[in-house]
Amino acid sequence: MCQVGIDFDTSSQEAIGLFRPRSDGGGDALARLADSGVSELAMVATCHRVELYAAAVDPRRAVRALTEQLNAMRSERERDELSPAVRLDAAAMHHLIQVAAGLKSARLGEYEILGQVRRAHHAAREADTAGPILDRMFQQAISAAREIRNALGISHQKRSLTDTAMGWLRAAAPPPRDCAAVVVGAGETAREMAEKLAGMGVGELTVLNRTVDRAERMAARVGGRGGPLTRLPAAARDADIVVCAMSGDGPVLHLDHLAAADDRERLVVDLGVPRNTEQSIGSLPNVRLLDMRAMLDLAIGEDGQHQEWADQAADRLDAEAEKFAEWCRTRSISPVFQELRHHYEDTIKTEAERALDHAGLPEDDINQFASRLSGKLLHTFYAGLKEIAVENSPQVAHEITRQLVLRETP
Repeated sequence: MCQVGIDFDTSSQEAIGLFRPRSDGGGDALARLADSGVSELAMVATCHRVELYAAAVDPRRAVRALTEQLNAMRSERERDELSPAVRLDAAAMHHLIQVAAGLKSARLGEYEILGQVRRAHHAAREADTAGPILDRMFQQAISAAREIRNALGISHQKRSLTDTAMGWLRAAAPPPRDCAAVVVGAGETAREMAEKLAGMGVGELTVLNRTVDRAERMAARVGGRGGPLTRLPAAARDADIVVCAMSGDGPVLHLDHLAAADDRERLVVDLGVPRNTEQSIGSLPNVRLLDMRAMLDLAIGEDGQHQEWADQAADRLDAEAEKFAEWCRTRSISPVFQELRHHYEDTIKTEAERALDHAGLPEDDINQFASRLSGKLLHTFYAGLKEIAVENSPQVAHEITRQLVLRETP
């Protein structure tokens, strides 16, 4: 089991924004990675992380292939040497539980991430790239994350980066009755910001988007006006607050949109990945810019007092990670145990048929007898075999079984 990925903690937000991950769970990618021993594949892709989880016979070989796959998600002109975080076995499970619980989010305890992890698993299953190992991993991680959130009281809090953005705006914005705001985008983040700005009581709210009817529908829900993205230059010059939250290929709010505006202060929030604003906008004398990197730093600073959440969850995380690793090690000896059981069943069946040659028993009865007896005879041996696999390695268990029981030598 291995995990390869980057997130806001190990890479820049600009680098994460260069990725164009597929949303179908990676069926084509699994076919390409099959030669590297990858048998199952899932991807967790959000605004702040792109991570690949894979089941593989040789995890270290698979890591190289997954790193190449991760780099292939960027356009050729944007590719460079990629140094993702790599986690194997229990460490990969430990990390996934932390991610799902919101303990690895920029805003500690973020409530949306659990659903994003659940959707990543669903996408892999829909693409037929998740099998028994990833199913077990994601189901256990989601269950453990939910229990950790409940135990720590995180589940009762609605915490997201839009809350951080609104806190920054409330501390800096003009009085609501004098304030005009523009929201660029019509996705989930843009919707949250539009609703929160309306709740803050801005005087005039405009929603702009490439698809005009989506902008108009969102604006109608918050008592604002919708329009096309082409209106952004004029709307930005007339606004006190501009919030950009679009998915796309680059900036939509440019320096010249605000450079010729009057000298009143403007607050610009960039929630886009990749960024929706030219970074140079922040150098204008009357513009205060909160981009994603600054917001992540702000959120982490706000949550410093809650680090005890991660500390309190440490024991549970370690236990769940080890339980999954033990399951993987135990599962890996199943093929050799099945081979051993078939060997015993065939031997018992042969001897039973010889002893009962004239008894006239149906063959099905003899087969059932052989199966039950082999199971009873092997029960204690299988328990010992699992202990060897867990305490040493599956390879040691395989070797013992083949040399001492099946009488095979390498």
